[in-house]
Amino acid sequence: MDRDLLGAIASESLKAVAAHWFEARGNKSIPSWADLNPKAIARQLSLVWSLKYDPATRAFTGRLAGDRIARLIRKDFRGLPLEQAQTPAAFGAMEPLLNRVVTEPAIYLGSGNIFQHENAFLAGERLLLPLATNGTDPDGLLGATEYGQGENIAKSIQPAVDKSSWFNLDGGAQKSRARI
Repeated sequence: MDRDLLGAIASESLKAVAAHWFEARGNKSIPSWADLNPKAIARQLSLVWSLKYDPATRAFTGRLAGDRIARLIRKDFRGLPLEQAQTPAAFGAMEPLLNRVVTEPAIYLGSGNIFQHENAFLAGERLLLPLATNGTDPDGLLGATEYGQGENIAKSIQPAVDKSSWFNLDGGAQKSRARI
């Protein structure tokens, strides 16, 4: 594992999730949902969330949201198509990131203003890691989001995209490319 990713992450909780992802994958390119061990990231589970991905339809469906994430978004998105779980603007901002994670595949780290309600923002970090049942072809992703105070900012808080960094599956930094 390259240390670029772990060095770029400010949150100790997100570093722990990333380190577990690398450990869980073993000799595979990408770990599966079954490879993850909740006990290994027990202290971070409230920040973790996951989506299923259907490569045929390119659709994302909610799988899991940790307590702190669920409280913030005030929705249980388990089984809910992602486009129904977010506003059209939030879905439009997040979908290209999620798609790149599962189609390239790649690792995403976002920081700065990661949630928005009207003109108010909530700062933090967001980590997106691909998951693959067969170890190579992504069919889901593991997310972890750490944010600061103000978690009860509003009922309709939505994900936002501020600063983005991309990494290969070994954690090495990727060269910048055109904004997606």
